Amino acid sequence: MEDISEKFTINIPGEGKVLQLAFAVVFFYKISEDRGRKAAIVDILDEHCEMTGNKYRWTQNPKTYTWKRLKDGINSYTHPRDWAITNKDYRWTLIYHAGEKASDASDIEVYSFNIGDQSKQSNGTSFVRVHFPITVLENAPAVCEWIQDWSELLKPDHGYAGFCLAQSHGYERGEAMTYEYAIAQRFPGIDIYTNVGHSLQLGNYIKGVNWLTILSDIFLERIGGLEAVKEQMGELPVLTYAGGAILQAGALPQFGDTEQNISMTAYKRVAGIVEPLRHRNYGRGAGMLGPGPKLTHEAYREWLARFSPQPR
Repeated sequence: MEDISEKFTINIPGEGKVLQLAFAVVFFYKISEDRGRKAAIVDILDEHCEMTGNKYRWTQNPKTYTWKRLKDGINSYTHPRDWAITNKDYRWTLIYHAGEKASDASDIEVYSFNIGDQSKQSNGTSFVRVHFPITVLENAPAVCEWIQDWSELLKPDHGYAGFCLAQSHGYERGEAMTYEYAIAQRFPGIDIYTNVGHSLQLGNYIKGVNWLTILSDIFLERIGGLEAVKEQMGELPVLTYAGGAILQAGALPQFGDTEQNISMTAYKRVAGIVEPLRHRNYGRGAGMLGPGPKLTHEAYREWLARFSPQPR
């Protein structure tokens, strides 16, 4: 696992670690000013901290969003339990990661962006993104169990989990995006994300599928309900929790490989089931700097439809 992770880690001299392979869990939800959900986000942070060994090196000041170096992990600065839960602002952000530099990509990270009450009147959404080293998958059944627990705790509208390319937190995105493009074209199982796009577009629709695709009861009803989904999944697992279900595309997440014609049959089956929920115009535009091919808005839309049974 560690050898695989290194192959997908991109360091650029003078910029640092701009991309790193990680296992990601991402939840999307509306109306994030709810104190119960805020408490759930902080609980997830604490559990992640314990699971990864309190290796956080960076967080942000919750008012100024300036980076703060952590000399003793999460205990080095005011804990979010002391400000996030009682915070009355509709917009608030929580971020912790283990990069050497504040801007480094990291496979140990918790990032939550919340737009609160404004999401009631728009397609906007809030999210929690959690990264782990891919060695966590050495016990994949346990991973599925705690994602079920987190789904029940947070009550997201939808979400997903699987391999991703963790991105830099700075603006060092020009050359990195060319590497990102090349990896995305060859290995369709590695998720390429855009946090700004998440917050603006994924309130009423899902991004697509991954190894685990998390759907609330409301989203399940839009594709025929839980029993109909279970029938279409066949032998593929459907993991239920109070408030929704998780569609599992096989025992382990897959990379796929277009050069070796390694097809991702299970991912495609799940994609066919959830296709009516998929955002068709979810794209990307910012940060298209420097030479070389990039996942522009149009290229990103095409990439998002890579498992889709229908034209985008």
